[in-house]
Amino acid sequence: MDGSWVLQQLRRLDYRYGMKVINDKAWIRCPFHSNNGHLERTPSLVINLDSSLKYKTGTFHCFGCNETGDWNKLAEKLNLEQVSEEEEQFNVGRLTQEDKDALFNSVEKKRDIVSVDWDKNDNWRGISGKLINAIGGQLTCDKWMTDTQLYLPVKVNKKEVGGIYCKIERKSKKERGYINTPGGWIKSRGLFPFDYTKQMLKEMDKKVLFLTEGPRDTLNLLQNGLPSLAILGSNNWSSKKLDILSFLDLDRVVLAFDPDTAGQHAFKSVYKDLKRFVKLSKLEFKQGTDPADLTKKQCSRIKTKLGL
Repeated sequence: MDGSWVLQQLRRLDYRYGMKVINDKAWIRCPFHSNNGHLERTPSLVINLDSSLKYKTGTFHCFGCNETGDWNKLAEKLNLEQVSEEEEQFNVGRLTQEDKDALFNSVEKKRDIVSVDWDKNDNWRGISGKLINAIGGQLTCDKWMTDTQLYLPVKVNKKEVGGIYCKIERKSKKERGYINTPGGWIKSRGLFPFDYTKQMLKEMDKKVLFLTEGPRDTLNLLQNGLPSLAILGSNNWSSKKLDILSFLDLDRVVLAFDPDTAGQHAFKSVYKDLKRFVKLSKLEFKQGTDPADLTKKQCSRIKTKLGL
């Protein structure tokens, strides 16, 4: 099985999959995380076509839902031709995160595509354009030049460890609004926006930090004067992030996670690790609301209550 054979198979797919070939990799809209039968808007599943690599041709990974596997797994899902068991000797589950990063570089760095600094006068989904510009946000586009996006860099101690591509607008809460650049950084150093918030805490007498799940949750708190960091996903808390927080010498951490199942899962994980090291509080939210919905007046009340 070689790349040309795999590509021949993929060309049998209908137009809905939006197949594109870029640098010996094929990209399609992922069939594993379709929404009620509707495929995603932008291809997020990449398939290796380069038979010269140590990775077997046909190996795939989706950066939307993290589904990973060999050609036969994908072919079965797409009703395409599979190969014999003798030909399938590659086990993608044995790949380290570094291997996956090397093979599946899903998002080109922003300097490789057209991008400009975010306009201070242009707000984004209720977030101040001035704040977005201050943390290094950029107006950019996806690698297919089909969708304009906001890129938010994640900097830890002045080093850009990764980033987040954000939808300019979301048609519904079900639509995926964020894509993290690939890599182990999300689990180990994925605290956004660390450097900005670190500096904000230095200027405060009482060091109280709010932890949230997502970028917009944290940005809303920041623009209303509450130091905050996002862990970038309910499953992305880790002991390494705990180590990073320990250097901030915090007086209190306020856990501000969504009231849904995923949010409460994150709360339990973070609470378990932090309770031995720092005073903790919890912000409660009604179902259907989250930190991004807090008004300036509500944030002022929280600041007063905490003595900030």
